[in-house]
Amino acid sequence: QLEGGGLLRGAVRLNELLNPGFFLTALRQQTACVSQLPMDGLHLVCALSAAELGDTALSFEVDGLLLQGASCAAPHGLAPLAEGAGTFAPLPPLHLAWVATDRRDPYPLDKSALIPIYENQTRESLLSEVRLPCTSTESIWLQAGCALFLSVDA
Repeated sequence: QLEGGGLLRGAVRLNELLNPGFFLTALRQQTACVSQLPMDGLHLVCALSAAELGDTALSFEVDGLLLQGASCAAPHGLAPLAEGAGTFAPLPPLHLAWVATDRRDPYPLDKSALIPIYENQTRESLLSEVRLPCTSTESIWLQAGCALFLSVDA
């Protein structure tokens, strides 16, 4: 199904997969094969819209992530939480792709923040990190404890 694109036609909910880390690795392997690059020569990039990714060998949409420490909406990305906002907020769908390490991220370093993706709110299992656009410096989001989660316990 992966070669025909059937698995990636719609948004993927990583929290519904048995092992999301294996899924990301499989997509990295497939991208390396298609683009004829070594796996170590690829890094994960994300964008709030598919158009921002540009031309990629293989891209996919992820939905259902939860954000802590900020709010997020296209096109500006991370923003301070509104007063009285909940602990976790749904993140808009993200578009992800494995690209060559020498290719620049969709968002400039001075207008984005590197945000970790954890499997759950215990923050014991780091899945990956993605660079999201933001309205202020990266240190603000680090101090706010900004992170993404596949799921949270009720």
